[in-house]
Amino acid sequence: MLKSEWFNLPMERELTLVKINQEVDECTNVKALRASIKDLAKQNAMFQHMLSELLRETLTNEVESMFGAIKIEEGPAKN
Repeated sequence: MLKSEWFNLPMERELTLVKINQEVDECTNVKALRASIKDLAKQNAMFQHMLSELLRETLTNEVESMFGAIKIEEGPAKN
């Protein structure tokens, strides 16, 4: 379940965003802005992929552990 505090950035991240926003606002080089946006989009895609793989692996391990703990027997259903 998502926690509301996860949507609040820590102060140091907020400061980083303020600096980045200031640099973007002051930038007049369109080519540099385009390159930066492309780099950020790639980085974001990489982090999303890494997070999804981490979650998939963690959930798979948890389910396997749970099934091992409850000792589900394989075979035909018994009446």
